[in-house]
Amino acid sequence: MTALATLNPIPQYFDLDGSPLDAGRLYFGAVNGNPITAPVTVYWDAAATQPAAQPIRTLNGYPVRAGAPAVVYATGNYSLLAQDRFGRQVIYARDSADFGNAAALAAGFASTASGMGAALIGRGLQLVNSMTELRALLKTSASKFAYLTGYYSAFSGGGGHFSLIASDTTSTDNGGTVIVATDGGRWYRDFTGPVQAQWFGYVADASPTTYISAGGYGAGN
Repeated sequence: MTALATLNPIPQYFDLDGSPLDAGRLYFGAVNGNPITAPVTVYWDAAATQPAAQPIRTLNGYPVRAGAPAVVYATGNYSLLAQDRFGRQVIYARDSADFGNAAALAAGFASTASGMGAALIGRGLQLVNSMTELRALLKTSASKFAYLTGYYSAFSGGGGHFSLIASDTTSTDNGGTVIVATDGGRWYRDFTGPVQAQWFGYVADASPTTYISAGGYGAGN
């Protein structure tokens, strides 16, 4: 197992002379706005259930809650104003996206839109366990590749790699090498060599109900 470096879980702010910002004030506001006159709600917890009153005071550079260092959470991008104990500006940042994109990443990961986080995580190669599941894949999915583990169910035979061919809108579903999804997407089996009967739902211990012909492929589904 590889050991990981430890990190400081609480950001530390510094004064103009480089010393930790003590008795400072932190304001969080709308992007490009004045955090004092256009504040946004920040929180003491990741679940965003405990709003933090502003300004948030600092102790030795750390945001403090009831005298103890604490993490401040935001649900979106924000502007930041840090003042020293005399109310002088130490830091102003118009958009947290310029120096940290945690909020944007969190929103992206939570999104189910095509090309966004939830559509991308674990979806470089979509895994499906039957032809029924393959036909249910969306052509708008972030991933254009799928692996079929089995025709009827996982490891039932007939599996393989498929690629979505977005330019094809007319090919018919042949039950094995070209699959038309319910939304019209065309999924093509990636293969070389001879066509195999199991790709079309035939199983070794049962008599096929259709046959493979030169003019088209039978599908045992």
